[in-house]
Amino acid sequence: MLWKKFEIAAVLDGCTHKLLALKVFARRPTTRDMMLLIKEATRREGRSARILISDRGSQFRRRFTEACASEGITHVRSQVRTWQLNAKIERFSRTMKDWIRAMWMTLTAPRMQRRLEQYKAWYSQHRVHAAHEAHTPQDRMAGIEPQPILYTVRGERVPAISVSRHNARGDSRLFRLEIRVRERKRAA
Repeated sequence: MLWKKFEIAAVLDGCTHKLLALKVFARRPTTRDMMLLIKEATRREGRSARILISDRGSQFRRRFTEACASEGITHVRSQVRTWQLNAKIERFSRTMKDWIRAMWMTLTAPRMQRRLEQYKAWYSQHRVHAAHEAHTPQDRMAGIEPQPILYTVRGERVPAISVSRHNARGDSRLFRLEIRVRERKRAA
């Protein structure tokens, strides 16, 4: 039973990195399964995607493209070995695989689905993303900006300290923190 294989399908918002839908399948998902998953994510979020990027799986062929077009969605299939189009979902997959390896005793699809729902909540609400300057996808969706740290110096000036994170050469593992201090007059 330890060798049981599951297929996991995910819908990820490319702008905010918010995980919109995550579902486990005991078999390879079909075109119909994927369209139902996208419709469920659209209904839950209250908004629809304009462009959907997928890999080159058999479920993302002509029927899927036609179904997307009927919903007003432009479907783009990524090219083979073109990581730039699928980079966000591939990075998500790597994070999820690391997380799943820690729970090796999940034997049933319903149990795996419960664990994936917990993961979805953690990924979208608590995990900070380097692309969002150390904000979570939930913060990004809500439009929350980094809050400066305020304090008073000798009752006169109120410096605003802001901290931001910048990637080096596009690699999120190579980053530098930038701390800016701006002085402002204290409001009377």
